[in-house]
Amino acid sequence: MLKMCTFKVGEGYRGLKLGEQLLKQVFWHAQRNGYDTVYVTAFPKQKELIGLLKEYGIFDSRVAENGEHVFEKAIIRGAPTLFPDEELLAGAHRIYPRYFDGPDIQKFVVPIWPTYHEKLFPEAAMDETATAESTGKPGNTIKKVYLCNSPNNQLRPGDLLFFYVTKGGSQFSQSVATLGVIESVQIASNIADVRRLTAKRSVFLDQELVSWVRQKSSIKVIDFLLVGHLDPAIPLSEAIKKGALKSHPQSIVQLLEIRYKRLKSLFPEGFGS
Repeated sequence: MLKMCTFKVGEGYRGLKLGEQLLKQVFWHAQRNGYDTVYVTAFPKQKELIGLLKEYGIFDSRVAENGEHVFEKAIIRGAPTLFPDEELLAGAHRIYPRYFDGPDIQKFVVPIWPTYHEKLFPEAAMDETATAESTGKPGNTIKKVYLCNSPNNQLRPGDLLFFYVTKGGSQFSQSVATLGVIESVQIASNIADVRRLTAKRSVFLDQELVSWVRQKSSIKVIDFLLVGHLDPAIPLSEAIKKGALKSHPQSIVQLLEIRYKRLKSLFPEGFGS
């Protein structure tokens, strides 16, 4: 059992999603190191904290003698399953950082430029001690947002996204590097829509968004949960050799179940288990 401590955030650092960063690192650490439970204590007045805990499957289990509530999250082992009448996304939050990958879950490969991958996932190239000052808000979040103009209309909440880093100056160049779970897919037709739908989670500055939106007739806004980074990433050559990919993807493409299983056989030991 792993105890998670809370901390106060100074005024100058609020809004950097440090709470999400703490949860993310604790969950990843617990999963990798075989803990069965993560727990934290909080008083009822700490409503914002409690809301964040519940969102990621940390539920109120008992009340301590001093009035603090004990919140616990089970770290799932074995094949995860949905509770009766549980919606897929609710289940995805509950088992995070595990994920559902059965045959009813679609899998997609998403090409992403190295510079955009670095902006969206700055922690991928850093160790676990990276700070908010070095990563910035987007790197701290579990919830991410990806913008594109892909014509693919098959994406559904609960589906898996495998981010393939295209050729360029990156340690992840031409490799499958990152996995996420789709929360929602929405279409924006103007900058006001983009600002509203990204909810301040975009890795782009506002002026960059404005410039980019002007060049597109519509923009697909994909909200997703960051599951984790493949360490090491899977090189394109290995994925092709294994029969998981035919070639480098140039747009969002669906990964058929048989090809997904081939890709999964290349996952680093312990990833997702």
